[in-house]
This record gives sequence, C-alpha cells and structure tokens, in this order.
Amino acid sequence: MSAQTVLEIGSALVKAIHPLPLILKMGIFASPESMRDVLIAAARAGAKGVCGINTVSMSVKDKSGESALGPARLTSGICGGPIRNVALKFLMDASKIIKKEKLDLTLLGCGGITKEEHFDLFLDAGADIAMTATGMMWDPYLALRYHKRRQTT
Repeated sequence: MSAQTVLEIGSALVKAIHPLPLILKMGIFASPESMRDVLIAAARAGAKGVCGINTVSMSVKDKSGESALGPARLTSGICGGPIRNVALKFLMDASKIIKKEKLDLTLLGCGGITKEEHFDLFLDAGADIAMTATGMMWDPYLALRYHKRRQTT
C-alpha cells in the first residue's frame, strides 16, 4: 500500500472512529524507504500506533513438493515461530524510523512469540507492546507466566 493511500484512508478512519485510537497492522515492506514513507503517512493521518507483523506469505508444500493447500492456493500466510526473525527485523527498522522522524506512534509487535523469553526479544527490538496469538493457541498461560516471571526478577 502506498504512503498516499495510508494517509487518505488513515485520515478517514481516524475521523470516523474518533475518539477511539487507530492502530494500523502492517506487513513486510519492499524497502526501508517505503516503510519510512508509510510510517510518516500513518502519523500524519492521526494513527496512534502501528503493529507488525502478523504473517509472511510463503509457498507451502507437502512432502511430494506439491502445494499443501491445493492448486488454487499456492501461498499462505505463515505465522508463529517461523516468522520471528522477520518480525524482529520489522520492529528494529520501524523503531529506528519512529525515533529518527520523531513520530507519535506506539509500536506494537507480534509474529513469533511462542516462549516467555520471546516477549523480551520483541521489547528489546523496539516494541512498546509485545503480543502473541499463535503462541497462546498452544500455551494459553504463556503471557501469564511471562508476567509472573518478571514480578520475581
């Protein structure tokens, strides 16, 4: 999505949902410049935060090398542990841009938090908030254990 589109749609959404804050969920960017332009546009539109990343589109193949989801669906959004490093890179890059450009955006991170220690990786990478979805499907007490561990350290 172009920065101009983010500015136009984001502005309309901010106006439509006021006083609720708008948080934009983002994926992988083609270049650091496009990420910078989109983050600036999001802030100019009045978004209060950005979140990345949810999934990474990849080819999913079965043991025989055929599309695991059938011939009509050659790719799928992959989530959980396999995308953690991509999610951490997104956060590091976005955090640098937000700080350099002095953007009033809260940075939310997701994409691969499956163990307690992963929350700290996301926070250390620049996220203001770290979230899990796939990890909680496998372990509904994941976030609880993380917070309990932090209370004892």
